[in-house]
Amino acid sequence: MRPLRCSAAVLLVAVLSCSGEPTAPLGPPNVVEGAWTFSAELINSDRNLVCEHYGTINVAQSGSTLSGTVRQTLECVGPSDTVLNTGTVAFTGSTGLSAIRLRFVGCDYEGDLFHAPIDSAAGDVTCDVRIRALRIPVAGQWVANIEVPPPTIAGSIIIPPGDVLVVTGETIKVVLSAHDPRGVTWVGYSLENIADSFAVHDTAFADTIAYTVPASWDGNSNLDVWARNPYHALAWLDVGSLIVLDAVRHPYQSVSLGVRAADAAYDPARNVMYFTEPDSARVAVLGLDAFTFGAPIRLPMIKRARFSQGIDILPGGDTAIVALPDTAQLALLDRLANSVTTSGMTGISGPQWVRTSANRKAFTIGQVDSAGSTGSSLDISKINGIPIAGHQGPGTITDMAIRRILTLQGTFKPNQITSTMTYKGQPDTLSLPDHKNRIQVTYTPAFGNNKKLAAQVASILQPGQWIQLINRIGQLPEPVVPIAPSKYAIKTSH
Repeated sequence: MRPLRCSAAVLLVAVLSCSGEPTAPLGPPNVVEGAWTFSAELINSDRNLVCEHYGTINVAQSGSTLSGTVRQTLECVGPSDTVLNTGTVAFTGSTGLSAIRLRFVGCDYEGDLFHAPIDSAAGDVTCDVRIRALRIPVAGQWVANIEVPPPTIAGSIIIPPGDVLVVTGETIKVVLSAHDPRGVTWVGYSLENIADSFAVHDTAFADTIAYTVPASWDGNSNLDVWARNPYHALAWLDVGSLIVLDAVRHPYQSVSLGVRAADAAYDPARNVMYFTEPDSARVAVLGLDAFTFGAPIRLPMIKRARFSQGIDILPGGDTAIVALPDTAQLALLDRLANSVTTSGMTGISGPQWVRTSANRKAFTIGQVDSAGSTGSSLDISKINGIPIAGHQGPGTITDMAIRRILTLQGTFKPNQITSTMTYKGQPDTLSLPDHKNRIQVTYTPAFGNNKKLAAQVASILQPGQWIQLINRIGQLPEPVVPIAPSKYAIKTSH
C-alpha cells in the first residue's frame, strides 16, 4: 500500500450545500474566545476509510462571529491508501447561546457548548477527503476543550521609606491585584503566620491590607499571593520577602556623598565623619552638627577607582591616618595644624586597610615587597621617556629592558624581576597584575639583617683584590683525575 501525502489546500475540499451557507447557531452569543484542543474520528464505511482529525483552534470572537487559525493533523487509513496531512489553516465560524459551528478547508464542525462558563464542546463533523482524483466524504463526532490560562496576579509589600527592613511596631501594607476577562472567583495571600482569602465575583480585584508588625515576625517572611478563575485555573506568585528586626528605630538623616566612599571614621573631638574617596583622591569631611560637608582634604595619591582605602583616628583625635594604595606610605592628617604629611613604610607597599591602636600604633595590610625588610628594590616607570604603563608585552620597550636585565651576572644579578610578564626558563621573573605601570627589580642581601657579618665579609678583600684572586685561580692548572682504579687498590666484596 503506497501512502499518499497531500497539502492542506488540496486535501480537504470545502463543503457547499445546495441551500447555500449553513445557518448560524441561534440565540445570543456565548464567550468561546481562547485556545481550544479538538479531536474527531471520521469514517466512510463503503470504502473502509478511517480518519482521525485533531489539533489546536485559536478562536477570536466578535459578537457571534468567530475567526482564527487551526493547527491541524489529518490521518486516514484505507485498504489501499494512507493520507497524512498537517498544517495551519484559517477558519470561520459562529456561536450562539449553547451551540457552535466551525468551517475550515473541507470540514464542517457543528456542536453544543457545555457548562457555565463554557469550557467544552462536542457534536458532529463531516469532511471531504481527496484521494487521487476522488473526493471521499467521511463523517463522525468531535470533542473540544478550552485551554484557559490562569488569572494575572500581582502583589507587593510597602514598608517605611528609606530602608530595606522594618522594625517591630511599624506598619506595613500588603497590596494585592488580580485580573481575568473570564472572571476572578478567589484571591488570597499568606505572610508569616497570617493568611487570608476573598471570594470575588468580578473580572478584576484590588485591595491593600495594613498590618502592625509584631515581635513574632522577627526574621524573614515570604509573601505569596494566588487567584483562581471560574475554570479553576490557579495562579500562584512568590512576591518576595519581608525582613523584620525586633528593635527600636531611631531618627536618622541621609546625605549624598557624590562619589563612592571606601571607608569611614568618626572624629569625636570635632563631631565629624571622614570618608575616603579614592576616585577623587580626597577625604570628605561631614559635620554632624549641621549635617553639611566642609572642604575636602586632598591626598597625595593617584585618583583611581578602588574598593578599599582605609582611614582611622589616633586616640585623642588630633591625627587621622589614611592608606595611600599606590605608594608605600600612609598619609597623616594633622587636624590641629590642618596639614597633610606622609610617613613611609619599609618592606610593604600598596596599603589598603589601616586601623589604629590605643598606644598610637597603626596596623595596615598591603603587599610585601619581594625584597622583604632586609633588601632593596628599584621601580622603573619610564625608559627613555616612554612609560611602562601601556607598553608591556612582546617586542615592547619593557620586554627589551627585562631581557637586558636578565643578562646581568654576579652581584648585579637581581633576585627577582616583577612586571606583567614572565619568561620561559627564567624563574626570577614574576608576573603580578598590579605591576602594569612599572618594572620592579629586587635585590636581597646575602646575610639579611646581620649587618655585622655582612661588613666582615665585605672587609676581607677590596674590590681590586677580588679581581686579582679570580685571575690567579684561573691560572692554576686543572688536576688530573684518573677514571680507572689504581693498581694499588684492594678489591673488596659487598
